[in-house]
Amino acid sequence: MNFQAAPLFLPDRMEDTGIHNGQSRLPKDLTAQALEQAKSLRENVILTWEGEAPQIDPLSWLELESACPAFYWKGRHGQTEYAGARAALVLRGTGPGSLVNVCAQADRILDQRVICPPLPRDLQPRFFGGFAFDPSPPQAGGTLWSGFDDAALIFPEALLVRSFGQNRLMLALAVRPDENAEEVRLSVEKVSARYHSGAAADSVTLPSVAVSLEADMSRAAWSEMVLTALARIRSGSLDKVVLARQLWLRDARLGVWPVMQRLRDRAPYCFHFAFDLCGGRSFAGSTPERLFYRSGDEVETECIGGTTVRGPDRDSDQSLAEHLLSSPKDRLEHYYVVEDMLRCLGRLCDRLDAGASPHVLELATLQHLMTRARGHLKSGTTTGDILATLHPSPAVGGSPRDAALAAIRELEPNSRGWYAGPVGWYARDQAEFAVAIRSALLTENEMCVFAGAGIVQGSTPDNEWQETQNKALAFLNALQ
Repeated sequence: MNFQAAPLFLPDRMEDTGIHNGQSRLPKDLTAQALEQAKSLRENVILTWEGEAPQIDPLSWLELESACPAFYWKGRHGQTEYAGARAALVLRGTGPGSLVNVCAQADRILDQRVICPPLPRDLQPRFFGGFAFDPSPPQAGGTLWSGFDDAALIFPEALLVRSFGQNRLMLALAVRPDENAEEVRLSVEKVSARYHSGAAADSVTLPSVAVSLEADMSRAAWSEMVLTALARIRSGSLDKVVLARQLWLRDARLGVWPVMQRLRDRAPYCFHFAFDLCGGRSFAGSTPERLFYRSGDEVETECIGGTTVRGPDRDSDQSLAEHLLSSPKDRLEHYYVVEDMLRCLGRLCDRLDAGASPHVLELATLQHLMTRARGHLKSGTTTGDILATLHPSPAVGGSPRDAALAAIRELEPNSRGWYAGPVGWYARDQAEFAVAIRSALLTENEMCVFAGAGIVQGSTPDNEWQETQNKALAFLNALQ
């Protein structure tokens, strides 16, 4: 039996012959198809259907569910939010080949092992998750990234989708080859009932947040690290390397969903994400940087490099933006990002277009140089191919890539974990991933904020220290 992907439309009517208990509607033929496919493949398949959706803020819903794993995603300009609770399936991997292996598993599952009714594009079955910045070194810094594998993609049991203020709930169940129709029916009813709730909450709340941050290294240690990198740049072994540090907010009991709500509401023009993978800690952020968006054979990416602050008024903003555009150091940093991204995309595309010069991306407290690029993918290119080719970009790693990664491993005292890695979602013919900067790892009592700066010819330790400070404070100020 060859499973055919669901068409990209929602029918006006659905035959009322399946499970329908006031909470969900599931045609009988989908249950039969799932059982047949599971027996044919001799492995589990994922049955998905639509349940009754509570009309509630997705982040408030996550707070009420108290589920694990759980996640949240919202694109920069999109009107669609995704909140996932529990998992029908989690794909995990460790080590250098984990990204490619997990993506290949996701492709096969989406092609052969997902049974669903016809759905519109924003409800198409998909995985959500992320990847470590660098899976090669062992995790350093104790248990900081406990629970976060080098690669993890979640197919949620429940996915609350809010689009233009209206909620829909997609549910999923793993169907085993040895099950019968009655067993599947009972499991569907159980899953449907779990999320049938009329509970409502206005919002989740965040306690007051102190603005003081404790650095993980002294200013002298930072200067030594930057000066070492600059010596390698002068020697010609490096063009650019991005160095990062950690800043800690101690004795802070901050739930991930209240933090995420504040970031979403106060940091516009960003990609918003949060992941709780059951290790006693959560990773959340609002990043300005898209790694890529794929739709069929088309791919888009954004090259970001070069940073300045926002001014107190429009005239100051304009003056700072003009200085950024004319800054030799910032233009050089941006050039290395664009050059590498276009070279990498060029290997995947038979047509590629990019802006002739950068423009300034304005965020709430910072401004960046940005260049957009769009290409037509060569036949047979997978989403895993795109991820493996574009990550890590010079915006978070450096140039040349291998030399920059070697320098980061040597010079930075801690593993980055998922910081600066790709996070996003992965569907059958579409995907979107952002670069997980402007982010923090939350534990029960602390928050670790990550910030990096691109080191190129013309960089100084003091200026780069201040840039990382500005980025960390921009994240923290969004919580005020």
